[in-house]
Parts: sequence; structure tokens; C-alpha cells
Amino acid sequence: MGKYEELFERGKSDGTNVVKTPIFQKWTKPGELVIGRYIDVSQAKGQKVEQTYNMYVFETDGGLVKFSCSSQFDKDCFPLMEKSVVYAIEYLRDQKTKMPNSMRIFSLTEIRE
Repeated sequence: MGKYEELFERGKSDGTNVVKTPIFQKWTKPGELVIGRYIDVSQAKGQKVEQTYNMYVFETDGGLVKFSCSSQFDKDCFPLMEKSVVYAIEYLRDQKTKMPNSMRIFSLTEIRE
């Protein structure tokens, strides 16, 4: 066994390894929350529509979480967000639009430490 493999195995057994792969948060029902420190954002392209959207990464009590919200959230809230600040993102409801799809509505709350 090599040096790095030994370090990995030891960290696994004593809990000192830090998993850096985010878990994907899929919003399924109103009231769901992600609470944590805003770490990063990246751009992704939609599969159905030629539109880019933001994928946010938060450090939460349960580890790293990656999620997207809605284009309206990206437009309204993303410019207000600062890295390393703690936020709560809550999925509030679906709102009917003129298009066949509905839009998900989210709230952004800054949590002061």
C-alpha cells in the first residue's frame, strides 16, 4: 500500500477526510431549504431550452450541496450574494407563467453570524 493510500484509509477510519464532491439538491416540494455558506457558482446549459443557469455550491452542516434555482432567482438574487456568507435558500412555490411551464419561486435570506 502506498503512502497516499494509507493516508486515505486512515482518514476514512478516523473521520478526518473531507469529501469535496457536492450532493445534488433536487427541489421536489415547497418548504425545502438549503442553509449554509455560499462557496461557488458555475454556469450550466439547459437541455430542453438553450438557456444558461447558475449552479450554486454551499457548504452545509451535512457537507457540500450543489443546486440550481430558477432564472428569476439568478436574475434577482445572484447579484446580491457574496461568497463565504451564510444564506438560507427556500423553495416557496410554483408560479404559473404564460409559457406551458411554471416557474419555481425561491427566497434568499442572509444569516448573520
